[in-house]
Amino acid sequence: MSEQTRGRLRIVDERDEEFAGSVIVQDGTGNMVADCNIFGPLSEEVCLANARRLVACWNACEGIGTEALEATLVSDIDEMGAQAINDRSELIGALQMAEGWLRPSGASKGHKEGWAIKEDHDRIVALLAKHGKKP
Repeated sequence: MSEQTRGRLRIVDERDEEFAGSVIVQDGTGNMVADCNIFGPLSEEVCLANARRLVACWNACEGIGTEALEATLVSDIDEMGAQAINDRSELIGALQMAEGWLRPSGASKGHKEGWAIKEDHDRIVALLAKHGKKP
């Protein structure tokens, strides 16, 4: 199997430039990956919409192998997304619980273990803040 273009794609709308009548999809180095000719059977709006969808899908799937994409059903992707959302919620709940357990108390601040706990606590608080959550 041959290698596909790597990296993200972008739309170069050249309807008024060198390739008048085309909506071009290029890779990051400027190589043409797709060309939608607006003078063909598709309207200008459909050509641009197709190019946008191609680029959005390509870029969203960056890092996923072609074989994996071909073998995956849309229902599987929906299920994986729902599972990821549930997992995230569970992990945030666990972090919030751990933050309460590790919250430094005045008695432990003078001990070496107390400082290690404070560092762990600070990391947990930072992770929760990253996801818009409070301890």
